Amino acid sequence: MKKKQILIATSALETGGVTSSLLALLRNIDYDKYDVDLIMSRTEGEYLDRIPSQVNILNQAVTEKNYYLAKLKKLIVYFFRGYLFRAFMYDIYKKKRYKNGWFQIMSGQALTSVSRKLEKKYDIAVGYMEGFPDNYIAKRVNSEKKIAYIHVDFILAGLNPKIDRKMLGEFDRIVLVSNECKRSFDALFPEYSERSIAIENFVEIDRVRELAKEEVTDFNPDKSCFNIVTAARLNNSHKAIYRGVLAMKKLKDNGFNNVRWYVFGEGEDRAEIERLIKENGVENEFILMGSRSNVYPYIKKCDLFVLTSKYEGKPIAVTEAQILGIPVLATEYAGAREQIKHNVDGIVVDNCDELIYNKIIYLLKNKGVLGELRRNLEMRNFDELLPEKNLEKLWGIN
Repeated sequence: MKKKQILIATSALETGGVTSSLLALLRNIDYDKYDVDLIMSRTEGEYLDRIPSQVNILNQAVTEKNYYLAKLKKLIVYFFRGYLFRAFMYDIYKKKRYKNGWFQIMSGQALTSVSRKLEKKYDIAVGYMEGFPDNYIAKRVNSEKKIAYIHVDFILAGLNPKIDRKMLGEFDRIVLVSNECKRSFDALFPEYSERSIAIENFVEIDRVRELAKEEVTDFNPDKSCFNIVTAARLNNSHKAIYRGVLAMKKLKDNGFNNVRWYVFGEGEDRAEIERLIKENGVENEFILMGSRSNVYPYIKKCDLFVLTSKYEGKPIAVTEAQILGIPVLATEYAGAREQIKHNVDGIVVDNCDELIYNKIIYLLKNKGVLGELRRNLEMRNFDELLPEKNLEKLWGIN
């Protein structure tokens, strides 16, 4: 039987849930049935060595030798397109502040305009993330079937529907990572509702548990303290790491001196977060640990995983913490109550700064609650997340 030809487009393989999901997908494809090409906007990232050997990594999509020249070219391309610029300025004038509209323009529209077109004809082409990957598949790839991934709630993420509406029409299937994300998408794009489908992020349960057994000697949190962990990009507009700093400041001011908060990850807002930590005097309590290629042993040593994000789709970090038996306290996001059984194996709070602090105080004063959440997690079955459960569904093969 002739193998089907598959192309997957993504951005650089940097730390994050999209990368984890993609690697889980790639490790579980049946390569006797499929030939897989992978293209990135930039062929870089700390996880390149984890791509299975069966995957053919194409030369990066942006071919300019000087990447900064490509960025300048993106600006020129965008401004001369006219319509999108006028629409963007109109939205600003009307105070419709789509905070990630510029991301759509630069990572999606403009970067795709300076990326090379692929001549090969594919059976299936997948854009594995909103922004560049989806735009690239829509506009630069020839394929019988095109699939778009959107990993966030479109509206809560501050994405401008006008910018992506036409592009999304190029896809035969649009994948949302939770049922709530699908409902939100369908309400926003009713014309594409029959093409949209909810598929969980791919997670390798046994692999997560096995990697968590690795011995780490550079992290031994004080067991007499209440140890909180967050694994996320150091970004304030999305991941809202600053919320943790403010909560830690309140905890310290109110006499809770036995709390430590460890954050694993890197990102563009590190300097700003470091400044905030120093200003609030929590250098010894709120600790930026940097990135780890295997963060699971570190998470497992802590008491509570806290997600402070302003918006999400269905974050893999939450599921991975749950698999390791660590209760999660999370701000409300699109798929939060699908992912977390509120007050059963985790806690979901309204998406505001104050309630994160309040619930941490509640758990500190009611330690039996945390033990109950842990016991419920131990009994939870995560098999529905296994990649093999959803691969054929992704390809659209019944």
